[in-house]
Amino acid sequence: MAKPKFTVAQMADALRKTKGMTTKTAELLGCYYTTVQDYLNRYPELEQIRKEAHNTMGDEVELALYDLAVKDKNPTALIFLAKTKFSDRGYTERLDLNHSGKVELTWEGLLGRTNATGTDDPPSE
Repeated sequence: MAKPKFTVAQMADALRKTKGMTTKTAELLGCYYTTVQDYLNRYPELEQIRKEAHNTMGDEVELALYDLAVKDKNPTALIFLAKTKFSDRGYTERLDLNHSGKVELTWEGLLGRTNATGTDDPPSE
């Protein structure tokens, strides 16, 4: 097996600097994307560092969105923040429905009345 081109510490530092973005990590180190992927597969601690750095980036994005929405009162940012963070309060464009998967239909239910015989049996042809 060839000697690793980078130390685990160098790869970890680059992952933190690039907020866990593997393509940017490869650019920073001057290597291929697949090299970074190989390190992530070979060293589980690097994958954990990548996830933590990526989550940090997500937190920073959410804080910037919050500032834009709430502090700057940007209507678009306010709507987006409400729909993505407060859907449990009704800020959503869709309604999620859960059911048992069983649907019972009757002729009365379909037609709004019973058939000519006064039963729910389908009409004979």
